[in-house]
Amino acid sequence: MGVFSLRQLPIDAVPDITNNQVQVITISPTLATQEVEQFITTPIELSLQNIQQLVEIRSISRFGLSVVTVVLRKKWMSIWPGNWSGNT
Repeated sequence: MGVFSLRQLPIDAVPDITNNQVQVITISPTLATQEVEQFITTPIELSLQNIQQLVEIRSISRFGLSVVTVVLRKKWMSIWPGNWSGNT
């Protein structure tokens, strides 16, 4: 039984080298680019600054759209998303 299962396991020849990212995408169709930056993007970035295992925060603001990307260390991602919802 164990030998059969071992033979059925797929072998990954190329390791996953991507980093762990979480994106916060906010749509506000009535705001101009500067307003999106001021009222949405900047407050989100500031609130995410204290996350443990944070590597980098990137953001982009466009007319009616804010995208904030949070890059985390590899190990942290396995336990972080469960705590992200605020339902603890």
